[in-house]
Amino acid sequence: MVLQIGRLSDLVTKEKTYQVHYFTYAAYQPLKRLLPSQIIAGISLMLVLSVPLLLRYAFALQWLPMVGIVLGAIFIVLFSSTLGIVSGGKKLFEILFFAITYSNLNRIPVADYYGGMWTSLLPIAILISLTLSFVCISWVIRSYEIKHA
Repeated sequence: MVLQIGRLSDLVTKEKTYQVHYFTYAAYQPLKRLLPSQIIAGISLMLVLSVPLLLRYAFALQWLPMVGIVLGAIFIVLFSSTLGIVSGGKKLFEILFFAITYSNLNRIPVADYYGGMWTSLLPIAILISLTLSFVCISWVIRSYEIKHA
């Protein structure tokens, strides 16, 4: 997942980078069609890349790590899209993602976004609430950008 930072960082910022956001915002229902399709494409990429690990845990009947991997993939994509929409660029996500991944490699439990150190259901609830808040934040900011572009 770490190697896909280049693809995820400009997932929702390509329009502004190439200055075609006026065209994309004028499309038919860009908030209901374009933004979800970008997010779904990123989530599906991350899930396809983690299929071997998911299969390994499925054969071992370890469901908590499988849930962690799926939630981590969704979290990272929504984290990148929210930071891209908020900042208008891709650098903020790249810096924070490397910091979180570095913290994760050093076994800091607060930064565990893929479920490697989970022992209870509390981190799952926290990650789901963060993910839902990212969805709400990106939706509100993108709708404001579309209305005022």
